[in-house]
Amino acid sequence: MIILNRNIKFKMTWGTNLFQQKLEFTMLSGVLVVICLLGMTSMSLAQGDVWVQKTDIPTARLLHCSSVVDGLIYVIGGCTSEPNAQPVLTLEAYDPVTDSWSQKTDMITGRVVLSTCVVDGKIYAIGGVGINLVGLTAVEMYDPDIDTWTAKANMPTSRGALSISAVNGKIYAIGGTRTLNNMVGLSTVEMYDPVTDTWITKADMPTPRLGLCTEVVDGKIYAIGGSTGSPAGPIVEMYDPATDTWTKKADMPTARRNFAMSVVEGKIYAIGGWVKSTLYAFWTVEQYDPITDKWTSKTDLPNARSCLSASTVDGKIYVIAGTNKIHPCPALSTVYAYDANSDTAAVTSINDLTIQNPVSFRLDQNYPNPFNPQTRIRYELPHAGKAVLKVYNIIGKEICTLVDEVKPAGSFEALWDGRDNTGYRVASGMYLYRIDAQDFVQTKKMLLLE
Repeated sequence: MIILNRNIKFKMTWGTNLFQQKLEFTMLSGVLVVICLLGMTSMSLAQGDVWVQKTDIPTARLLHCSSVVDGLIYVIGGCTSEPNAQPVLTLEAYDPVTDSWSQKTDMITGRVVLSTCVVDGKIYAIGGVGINLVGLTAVEMYDPDIDTWTAKANMPTSRGALSISAVNGKIYAIGGTRTLNNMVGLSTVEMYDPVTDTWITKADMPTPRLGLCTEVVDGKIYAIGGSTGSPAGPIVEMYDPATDTWTKKADMPTARRNFAMSVVEGKIYAIGGWVKSTLYAFWTVEQYDPITDKWTSKTDLPNARSCLSASTVDGKIYVIAGTNKIHPCPALSTVYAYDANSDTAAVTSINDLTIQNPVSFRLDQNYPNPFNPQTRIRYELPHAGKAVLKVYNIIGKEICTLVDEVKPAGSFEALWDGRDNTGYRVASGMYLYRIDAQDFVQTKKMLLLE
């Protein structure tokens, strides 16, 4: 028996010839802390001033929205736990300059999985679901100048988990579901004109989905992520309001729904989310460049979360509330500011492989990481030869072989799926992948989430 006193540390080492690992035990103020130290490259964490925690929102919430008017972020709707809990009526405004919150006039119709956007300094809250999980048609306008809400013409199609975006003074309501009880995605697109307070139907989105996000860049609407049922998909489709047409774009690397998006300098940032509500949230951040149609991995969120919102003020993205748990999904109140210009992380996406022969051996961090259930592992060989790439569990037991063959010089990718061909799934947790290519041997870790 080992008796631990306060502020005493000891270390334990175990493993196989392949892996040596250490446990460091620290007793601080009567609390036992266990830290697993792996002798290999770790997953990226938020660094420097890329992510900075701000003052908590007064009302913890998830499945809400946020919009910006005159430098203030208005957080609207949502609930404090499950979607069938009482919706939050409270409207709260955040001032990034003073890092402070103020309460505004309650919204008229409480709802979750609604969507908001801004036209001419007014915020429009559209759709969502009530306590019975059935989609709503409600459209309400908030005027920040006089702190009042006004009911507008109802949306033709009742739905929640939709996304809305404004182009040239018109609001486009895209996708969603009629009820959260069956989670069937819609392809419906309807345009609202705030001047005439009228709706008209537009061309359907090619892929029906709910829990998606939309953002506008150069007059085009990018509809990203979401699910046709469950789980989420990586679909990206671009809508051109001028021609009422849709165009398929490069898939998002991490399939997700109930995430957040915001735009900085023409780049779209996808933040957090989950594959479905029975699986844990992501902390993954990915940047999309509409000009090059490429995705890039950026610095992870400090904490995983889904059902959050994000808004951009003066080049910084403010990520607000959400949840980091599966059902019953308690709401968070934490707020983080992300500085895109300070984020030097840039792991090029799977659709941007080099075609030139590399000059040295290399094993990249898997992408995405964490993942569910698939991830890709990129490696480089400067000359032809035998390459072996295997996956192990955290104690060094071999799980599978991804590559075992002679390869020419070049850049390659291997796909690992946490399921085998029969649909069996390995347990969630940390895994190791190891390459042995001629004289080059390297091991890295990756995290599978459920």
